[in-house]
Amino acid sequence: MAAPDPPSGRLLGQPIEPGRLGDGSPGRPRLLVDVWLAVAGDPLRVLLLRRRPDHGGFWQGVSGAVEPGDASLEAAARRELAEELGAAVVPLALVDLGRWIRFESPFSGRSFMKRSLGALLPAGTRPGWIALSEEHEEAQLLTFEEARARVRWPENREELDLLREHLGGVGPAAPPPGR
Repeated sequence: MAAPDPPSGRLLGQPIEPGRLGDGSPGRPRLLVDVWLAVAGDPLRVLLLRRRPDHGGFWQGVSGAVEPGDASLEAAARRELAEELGAAVVPLALVDLGRWIRFESPFSGRSFMKRSLGALLPAGTRPGWIALSEEHEEAQLLTFEEARARVRWPENREELDLLREHLGGVGPAAPPPGR
């Protein structure tokens, strides 16, 4: 279930409260960061990663649990980006998309609470630069429309729309200029 924050609710650099990490039970969902990746350029492109079949086989951005050593959601996001993309890809900027999504994993049955974030990667970033982690088997650079068609869950399409809005793009429902 998605829940937007009020405009003042940006949490990227704020310290994580002790005990907030959760354990995956319904009463204490595990805290995650979900970082959607845009590559700078005209037009902006989306970098998606496909999870290996034994990890669900779906397309996503970078996602992972906030760990006890992470001082903030930003620290967790930067750590996850380095783990899942490798050291060659460093974001120009991270943005808080202003949204919490609580869900139960269809694979493990565990409960999660994820914060939707976005990362702007440097122009020219290519899938071949990604040092895929053991969780992923492929990376592709796509238009926003192609990315929206690849992701499995409606919440992910909404997150991609928020990423586009935060980075100055036009949402998929907007008509082309001049029409």
